[in-house]
Amino acid sequence: MYLNKLEEIGEKSKDMFVLKGLIYFEKEDFEKATEYLSSAISYGAERADVYFKRGVCFFNAKKYEEALADFSKAIELDPTGECGSGKVAQAYFYRARIYAYKKDIQNAIKDYTKVIQNNSENKDALVERAKLYFESNLYDFAIRDLTEAINSGIKDADIVLKRALSYYNLKKIHRCYKRL
Repeated sequence: MYLNKLEEIGEKSKDMFVLKGLIYFEKEDFEKATEYLSSAISYGAERADVYFKRGVCFFNAKKYEEALADFSKAIELDPTGECGSGKVAQAYFYRARIYAYKKDIQNAIKDYTKVIQNNSENKDALVERAKLYFESNLYDFAIRDLTEAINSGIKDADIVLKRALSYYNLKKIHRCYKRL
């Protein structure tokens, strides 16, 4: 209501655009959120959380190049997450997914590694990195990550199968049977 009043009287500021963008983001109206967050950025909002949220909007719209640029900018603005955005690990996760989609496996693995370093509880990043290692025939690394995922309590037949196949591909057939 107050935001609409501000717009009616012609008040335009980066803070107003940020707030409207965040409200639309929370409502999952990503098109409107993108519009307002883009306006906030054009008015000078150089905030990691703004770039991160707009990146998520672009990601959901399958605009991966724009999303990649925004996640990279969010990481650049707050590389350690110390500025309170709390989104650095998530930005790395989304960016890794885009790199994997683009078949840029090396950068995807690097970003999944950053996620794991920033948030050791993020087992999704561990599993995704393991899959990339497996697809890249880096079976020892795949086994390490898959074993950690299994030991953390993840129960997924695909993970167990990929670990067994990794042992098999390394000619460690006895471990393949033992680990099933």
